[in-house]
Amino acid sequence: MRYDELIGLVKRSSCFDWIWHDERGIAVFKPNVNISIQHARRDDDDEPFEEEWAMKFPNARATKMRFDLYLGPCFVKDYYFVSVDGGRAALPYPAIGTMSITNEQFAVAEAVNPHSRDRNGYYRRYIDRFDVLNEEEHPSIMAVGSNENGPALD
Repeated sequence: MRYDELIGLVKRSSCFDWIWHDERGIAVFKPNVNISIQHARRDDDDEPFEEEWAMKFPNARATKMRFDLYLGPCFVKDYYFVSVDGGRAALPYPAIGTMSITNEQFAVAEAVNPHSRDRNGYYRRYIDRFDVLNEEEHPSIMAVGSNENGPALD
C-alpha cells in the first residue's frame, strides 16, 4: 500500500469504520485491521495547552496529546491533538489564526473519540466549533505532522 492510498482511506473513513479500545488507546480500522491509530502516551501528555480556543469549555483544563497512524507494525504519521474539557474530547490542532482543520484531521478525530458515533452528544458540540477544509480545495493547508510525499508502504 502506498502512503497516499493509506491517507486516502483514513480521510474517507467515518466514525463507524473504527473500533475504539479505550483501555489500550487504539482505534482499529474495521475494513483493514492492519490500519490503526494509537494514542502515543508520552511524558508530556499532561502538559497544559493554553490556547484560548481550547479553554472555552465548562472545564478549562486542556492538555497536549498525540495519536500515531500505523500500518501493521510500521509507524506512518503523527497527529497532534488537545484533550479538552477535562478529558471529555480529543480535538486536533486547528490552523493558526483560524478554527479550521483538514478533513484528514476530522477523520482521525472521529476515530479516536468514542462518543463521535452519538450525533447529538457532547463530542458534536466540540468538533462543530471547527471549519473542516478539504485539502484538495485548499492546497496551502496540511495537517500538522503531514508529509505529502511520504514513502511507499509496500
